[in-house]
Amino acid sequence: MADLKAEDKQETLQRLFVGIIIRVGWIRFELDRQAFLDWLVDISPDSLSRDNIRSFVLEQPM
Repeated sequence: MADLKAEDKQETLQRLFVGIIIRVGWIRFELDRQAFLDWLVDISPDSLSRDNIRSFVLEQPM
């Protein structure tokens, strides 16, 4: 019975850890998406070139 409880605790910790990673990843996605949308609003249509987009994407932290 003690082994079962230890396995349950391990599974619970794993699920908690995965849940935290998923939430942090989602928040980061939302922040990056907002930064991208802000950047799109700030640029003029003439400056929308492949090089400008590439430089923006490369400037974002991973």
